[in-house]
This record gives sequence, structure tokens and C-alpha cells, in this order.
Amino acid sequence: MFKILEERELMNFNIPEKFGGEKVVEFHGHMCPGLGIGMRAAEYIASNIGKYPKKKIILVSESNMGGVDALQFITGCSVGKGNLHLLDYGKVVFSVFNLDDKKACRIYYKGSPFCSEKEACFKTLQAKMMRRELNGDEIKEFEAVKNELIQHILTE
Repeated sequence: MFKILEERELMNFNIPEKFGGEKVVEFHGHMCPGLGIGMRAAEYIASNIGKYPKKKIILVSESNMGGVDALQFITGCSVGKGNLHLLDYGKVVFSVFNLDDKKACRIYYKGSPFCSEKEACFKTLQAKMMRRELNGDEIKEFEAVKNELIQHILTE
């Protein structure tokens, strides 16, 4: 009844290398808006604060969202090394500290007018998907909205 689409069929855009390219998607397992947010945050951190092991970096995430995988992949921080700390407050906020250069920043995702309407639709459809209640048209709508959000996040 339904065709299972491969991830490549669902995405109609390329992920720039500055965001880790396809390797980040492979690391996480799929492309999603949360991963896009993490890619943008990680790219900013790597460009302005530094990357492990060249710099002694401590990264604190206030969410356990998929974007943390992008942060881990691009910055080189990990829970196992002790330089990635997860504090699940449910906020899309990342704080990073460069102990070598005494730099720090706090990054948060506030969305945009474009995203707020799309995010509401995405969250509604995602909840239905998790309950396995989506019909064929809703599956297509979910994928379209997801891809629009990802595209907007990566190009905003």
C-alpha cells in the first residue's frame, strides 16, 4: 500500500560540507530539522570557538535532540571524552567553552516566523506518526514539511 522511500528520495537538497555533509546524516541515521539545527550551531562553534582536539572545548547541551549528534560529529566533543555534557531541560540551547583561548558562547534556537507555522504542523504530524496514525497523504505532507524546515534551517 505504501512505498518506503529512501532518505535520498525524500531530500531535494544537498548538505554543505561546512555542516559535515552526508557524513553527519550517516552518523545520526537520518536527516531531520533537529539535525539541521545542530549542524548550524556546530558550524558556528567550529568557526568561532574552535574544535577538539585542536582546542580544549567543553560543550553543554540543554536538550537531548538529534542536533547533539551534529555537534558531536563536527566539534569532536563526546560524552565519553567528558567534554560533552547533556542537561535535558528541553531547550534548544548549546553553551560552549574554549578553555585554551578563554572564549565562550551560548547558542539558542529561536526559530523564525516561517518556521513557527511549519514547526507546529511538523510537530502535529510527527506525534501522529509516532502513534502510527498517519495516512498516505499525511505521510507525504509530513515529509514535505520536514524537508521545507530542513532547507530553511540550513539556508537561513
